[in-house]
Amino acid sequence: MQVDTNTLNRLAENERHFHTIQAGICGLASTWTLTAFAGIAILLKQEKDVIWLFPPFASIIVVCLMANTGLSLLWIIDQLVYQRLFNTNYIAGLRLEQQFPCIPPVRAIQALTSRGKSIASWVKFFYVWPALACTVIASISILSAKTATLTIDLPGYAMTAMALLSVAPVVLVIYRARGVSFFRFAASLPADYSSILKEENCLAIIDRHVQALNAVGENAAQPQNLGHG
Repeated sequence: MQVDTNTLNRLAENERHFHTIQAGICGLASTWTLTAFAGIAILLKQEKDVIWLFPPFASIIVVCLMANTGLSLLWIIDQLVYQRLFNTNYIAGLRLEQQFPCIPPVRAIQALTSRGKSIASWVKFFYVWPALACTVIASISILSAKTATLTIDLPGYAMTAMALLSVAPVVLVIYRARGVSFFRFAASLPADYSSILKEENCLAIIDRHVQALNAVGENAAQPQNLGHG
């Protein structure tokens, strides 16, 4: 069997494609977060000549709930869809590196240097921290509203329920982020794929590639030595 260059190119192109889409989703998440914070800032100004249809604190809680819901949906598209598609191409490419020593062990080096921490474990903070900030703002808003009115009525219960619901997207992201790691992804696969990301396998892939390069160098140097003789 020989290395299929077209297959390698397609895998690399797929990985770049998925990364580009994920970068776009992260850009949408940043815009969504900034828009939510801008809306909260406008509501907190409470200018005297402006009359809101709903109480400002209630509107802030709604904005926080919608912000967290939107961030969780973007995280699902980013990590549960495109990151898994990337993981599929990554594992397939790593398998080719294991099978053909002539392929540069780029994926093996990446897996080895990550030390068991996938990129997904860090990406979740990009979504979790803004969501936590919105949750804190929603909690402060419900406390401020209760302090201002000193009564608990039906709207107050509704505001409290929405403030509590804003926590649900944060919990969802933290809980489901554990299953996005390509280490867990590989462990769920059958046969040799389940252990391909282990440290000893990555070291073996890199070592075989170095040996193949050394062998090529020695073969290229032999005719030169004979010519000098």
